[in-house]
Amino acid sequence: MKTRMLGSIVFAATLVMGVSSSWAGKKEDFQDAVNAGERGGCRTLPNNSYSDLRNTCDSIGGPMADYCDGRRGPVGCKAQFTSRALVDRLDREKRKLDELKDKKRKAEDAKSRASSDDEKNRAQADIDAADKEMYAQTKVIEQAERDISDRKTLVSSAIYNIEQCLNYRYAAMNVFGSAIDRMKNESETDEIRNLARTLLGYYQTSKDGHKEVARNYETALSFCKDERL
Repeated sequence: MKTRMLGSIVFAATLVMGVSSSWAGKKEDFQDAVNAGERGGCRTLPNNSYSDLRNTCDSIGGPMADYCDGRRGPVGCKAQFTSRALVDRLDREKRKLDELKDKKRKAEDAKSRASSDDEKNRAQADIDAADKEMYAQTKVIEQAERDISDRKTLVSSAIYNIEQCLNYRYAAMNVFGSAIDRMKNESETDEIRNLARTLLGYYQTSKDGHKEVARNYETALSFCKDERL
């Protein structure tokens, strides 16, 4: 009987020591996260206790920076000329070419009706001048068409990059949202509970920060979609 009681006592003591040791490890893990500071990002997620969220957060950071900071290409469609302005410009330049073609036709008609060499020479000079202007105008039109093509490429690329940026931003928000949900239940000891309160503040700040930045990219995305040709 005494042997059985002694064994129970040893087991209980071992269990308490194990739990205490576990809590001590968790406290240290949480303290390291707190030490990372409010702007510590992924480092504010306890490396051991929240390893799944920490790993997910770390995997998000690089691609998010690449897409959101423009390393993968444009993340906005602001420019000197909007898509509509470029299309209007092309239409104007084409109308100018039509006017030059009409000018040439009139000169050709005048030449065909000319009754003297002087009249024919003047008409031919007008034809040559119209040809020269028409050639220059076709170059202007070609450049306007290239500008529109470049605009289409930029807008398409920007839309893709912004969407990817937002996907990673939303994923980061979800990580810190999940961390908030879990951290609310951390209360094994007073020390852990106090550290958890601090971390909850960090996570809310991080989540709100990503949300604010995401709103800016959402505005940029909406503008780019309106700029599609």
